[in-house]
Order: sequence, then structure tokens, then C-alpha cells
Amino acid sequence: MPVTRLINVGGNAVANIVTTAGAGASRTANVVTITTTAIHNFSAGQAVTVAGVADATFNGTFTIASVPTTTTFTYAQTGSNGTSQSGTATPGFVAISSSIPSRRVEVREDEGTAVGLQYQKPEDSFTAIFSCATPAGPDQPQIVLGNVVGHGHGYGSLLGLPAQPNGAAATVLLKVRAKSNALTNIRVTEIE
Repeated sequence: MPVTRLINVGGNAVANIVTTAGAGASRTANVVTITTTAIHNFSAGQAVTVAGVADATFNGTFTIASVPTTTTFTYAQTGSNGTSQSGTATPGFVAISSSIPSRRVEVREDEGTAVGLQYQKPEDSFTAIFSCATPAGPDQPQIVLGNVVGHGHGYGSLLGLPAQPNGAAATVLLKVRAKSNALTNIRVTEIE
């Protein structure tokens, strides 16, 4: 039986952090809130690299925990309470993990939010970035992993279900983000 999940993925543009003293970065009870100068289009679960903050303890690569407003996001970080300012937030990808043993996985954007996707695969340790356009039509997947029925006259695979570089089965199937600075919703369908 197929399992389908709807996942919100963020954009790919760098956001500037507010430069007003004490207003751009705040850490309270091991939760950091970053405030950007404009709408950032990031999403919860997306990786982000924070750099150039005046207090360097805020810098690093983190997974966004929440997006309270269009100009703020939070992440967990152990440290003393404090505030700072300036710097940049560079978005990364949302990891799409397997939820069932699958022989086929389809990824597509919802028509209402489609902007095209960028993705990375585990075969090269998620280093190369691939792009795909918006969906060709209703219910047409943009990324297909595994056995593709009807592809190559009913045999063969388009991308193949990924394996980690050490040969183990992949727990993260791929990493995805919007191709532009926009939010988009993707549908991930895993077929046993």
C-alpha cells in the first residue's frame, strides 16, 4: 500500500540578518531565533548555514525547527542566553527520509505552488545539485526513484533507489529544495 506525505520545502536565496544591535539573533533556553531583513522563504526541516554574526557562537549549520513568521526562524543550539546581529543565512535542503521499505518513490510539487526543484542524492554524499522543471501535468512526478513501470518498455529504472556510499540501504532518499526563492509543497509517495 502506498504511503504519501506532503512536505513544505523552502527556497534557495541567501537572507541577510538584521543589523540592529541585539535584534538579529537571540538565544534563550537553547533556542535561537534569527530575524532577517526581508521575507526568507525557509521551511521547518530545511538546513541553514548561519555565518558572519557578530557573536560567532551563533554561526554554524543547523536544521530549522520552526518558522514563526516570514522574517524569523528558529533552531536548537546549546549555549548561554544572548543576542547579536548581522550576518547571513544560507538555505540548504530538506532531507526526505524513507518511511517504509520501498521499491519506488515519486516526488512532485503541488500545481498551486510549483516553481521547480533542486535535489541531491546520497550516492555522492549529497554534494552534486540536480534541477528539474515544474510538473509536466497533473499527477506527473518530477523525480522517480526505483522501478519505473512503463519506462524502457517496462524494465529498468530512472534513478534507482539510492544506497549510501558504504553500500548500506539509504535512510535519506534524497534532499530537496525549491529551485527559486519561493516556498513549494511536494508530495512524496513511497510504494512497497
